Amino acid sequence: GVGIVHEYGASGCVIAGGFWSETDVPMHHLGSWQDGEWSPWPQAFSLTVNGGVRAVATVGPAFYVGGFGLLAPGSSTGRGLLGWEGSAWSDMGGGVNGSVNCLLGDGNRLYVGGSFKQAGTQAATNIAFWEDNQWMTLGDGLPDSVKALAVFQGQLIAAASSASGPAY
Repeated sequence: GVGIVHEYGASGCVIAGGFWSETDVPMHHLGSWQDGEWSPWPQAFSLTVNGGVRAVATVGPAFYVGGFGLLAPGSSTGRGLLGWEGSAWSDMGGGVNGSVNCLLGDGNRLYVGGSFKQAGTQAATNIAFWEDNQWMTLGDGLPDSVKALAVFQGQLIAAASSASGPAY
């Protein structure tokens, strides 16, 4: 079923989740509502999604999908993150080597939270960001899986699963 609705473009939105159909138009994890009509996301059927789409975000015109076991066309390694920049899916410098629970676009940065140990070739514990086509880490990361991201008064806030409560 549908799990995420995200605004994209001047007159539409992206719907993400499982496989479903709307008005006899089949959707495969990603679909869009634009100008009063449903349509499958471009090349959505070329994706292999083993664990579902858990998060979506935009940074400028780029669109990002996070989850688990996402394979771009021609890829043999499932990753937690893929990017769409208008004509094809990208593995974003190798993506992350685990699952993505949340994404946040802020300015030119895409913040990524989940359960992973590597972003591209960088060691990154459960949180990292993508900017200018490269991965950057946030200190030592967080010891527990990141479940939510937000910016409050110019500061990034990350909520993580932990017996002692969220991490900030």
